[in-house]
Amino acid sequence: MVLLCNLERTGWLAALTWVDRARALAGEALEINRAQVPESADHAFSLERLARIAELDGDLAGAETELEHALAIRQRLDGGSVDSARTLARIAELARQRGDLEVADRAAKDAQSRLEQRASGAPAHGGTLHVRAEIARDRAQHAEALRLDRQAIAILERVVPDTLAVAQVHHGLARSLRALGDSGGTLERYEQALQVFERQVRKVGDALDRARFADRFERTVQDYVDLLIELGFQERAFSVLERMRARQARVQLESHDTKLMGQTGPLGRHSEEYRVLAVEYDRLLERLLTADSAASAAEIDALRSELIEVDRRRRATLTEMVEIEPRLALLDPPVVDLVTLSQFLGSDTLLLSYLLGEEHGWLFALHGGSVTSHRLASASELDQLIERFRALAASPGPVGSQKALFELGSRLYSMLVAPVGAVVLDRAARIVVVPDRALHRLPFAALVTDLVEQPPPAGARGAPSVRFLLERAPIHYASSASTEVALARRRRVARNRSRAPSPEPRLAIAAFGDPRYQPESLRASQPHSPEAQQILRAAPAQLPWSRREVRALASLFDDTAVFLGSDATELQARTVAGRANVLHFAVHGFSDSRIDADSGLLFTPAASGPRARTATTACSRLGRSSKD
Repeated sequence: MVLLCNLERTGWLAALTWVDRARALAGEALEINRAQVPESADHAFSLERLARIAELDGDLAGAETELEHALAIRQRLDGGSVDSARTLARIAELARQRGDLEVADRAAKDAQSRLEQRASGAPAHGGTLHVRAEIARDRAQHAEALRLDRQAIAILERVVPDTLAVAQVHHGLARSLRALGDSGGTLERYEQALQVFERQVRKVGDALDRARFADRFERTVQDYVDLLIELGFQERAFSVLERMRARQARVQLESHDTKLMGQTGPLGRHSEEYRVLAVEYDRLLERLLTADSAASAAEIDALRSELIEVDRRRRATLTEMVEIEPRLALLDPPVVDLVTLSQFLGSDTLLLSYLLGEEHGWLFALHGGSVTSHRLASASELDQLIERFRALAASPGPVGSQKALFELGSRLYSMLVAPVGAVVLDRAARIVVVPDRALHRLPFAALVTDLVEQPPPAGARGAPSVRFLLERAPIHYASSASTEVALARRRRVARNRSRAPSPEPRLAIAAFGDPRYQPESLRASQPHSPEAQQILRAAPAQLPWSRREVRALASLFDDTAVFLGSDATELQARTVAGRANVLHFAVHGFSDSRIDADSGLLFTPAASGPRARTATTACSRLGRSSKD
């Protein structure tokens, strides 16, 4: 089945639309604690929670203010407590990010002094040593940073191995070793950091945890890829990027609730068991991370053993879920090697995989079994150009604005695709795009490959002659190259099945259009995604012209099914998905900036029954309805 979902998907941190909602909920908790238990540990915790949200939203000064208030409360409760030391360490890190290294250094040293007295060798002690190492790195004191991070890693790997804190210290060690000219040691530390990220299993936490994980992971991969390309290891750099993409897919799978994986019957029971085990893992890990010197070595070892056992059961449950529903494996594809990838893509397919960073980005082009890399502009520069391009495309207007649209489309093509080279592009019969961040919102098909100014007729204004990328070759999108291979394997199985007799006739295409977006029905809907909730509150416009689109498309095929108006429901889509070679949706869509797999479509709400309150479905859930 080919699932055609024209969605504006975003990167992990590209559009944090959930931050306002998280801040509102944390604010409510703060008001409750302030009223019921003022100046308590719960009050301080609520302030620290608001600080985390502000930090992820880029408001470092606001985050520091909340933490200083929390520190004042904790100082009054117990000035030398481990909790007050942790808060001090967080203030130090925020001051470092703001560039105030003097304040950061004083706060970090104060936190370290308290921890050495009350919790020497605890995870918080190791974390504070790493903050001090980061401050030293910012001052270009790399030997000192190396010394502090080595102390930190000795503590953290002993007490909380395979955690985000350990990965961050490996990343810091790599940066210092690179500055000191030790390329071999740098590569080793980056690889260790990447392996820890791949084993990292604290992923059921809330959106803040997942965003923080993603941010640290992407920074590490960006630096690792930069070094590999600098050293001439193009294929290895591409492999590192693929490993990150596969890990991101796994985070999405494992951070979902039962709405993603759960159904009635055995799969639903396994899904619930998986969720419970994942939450238990988080609880045990939190106990380890907050352990102080009062905890004995035996207690620490017992916690670690329990943690390992829960993780073993969680992984075994996931394996059983995949055995029950094999399509879940598509959300966690194995990373394929370059040879396998080239075999599946074929010699006529060009794969374009992107990695965008704060300072610059990279384009990896795979064609004919070889990989090339090309340096790109920064994520912020591309984001601005893409938003301008989308705005022009939404309202092209007169010839002058159309010309501006085409010129910008040509510029984006030159920046994002043309570096591959005309020879490679001319040989490509198919293009597979693996986007990143703002590129999820860019319609690559509309990029302009050729722009020629035509002389105007007498008395008229000239209009440019254009050729779009879509006219060169069909364009496909994938979340990773490994996912594309998994889908190719699935298509082969589907073709073999389609040759066998089936009780249900297959459809060439099933098309949906012009759903009924009645205000009262939309108000009754309760979608999981905050972005979907926002769209429903805004009452999306009706799409009457989509009827013509759907009928015209269906007329091109035999054996079709068309669902318009009140028939364009999620239930119909899930029912027909397994029989259709192509699904076409002329409906509104929404993106979920927290979890890509929750991006989805807006259907006509069902009139009655258990789905009466459902107007939306995630593409991931709809895709699993396909039997092929």
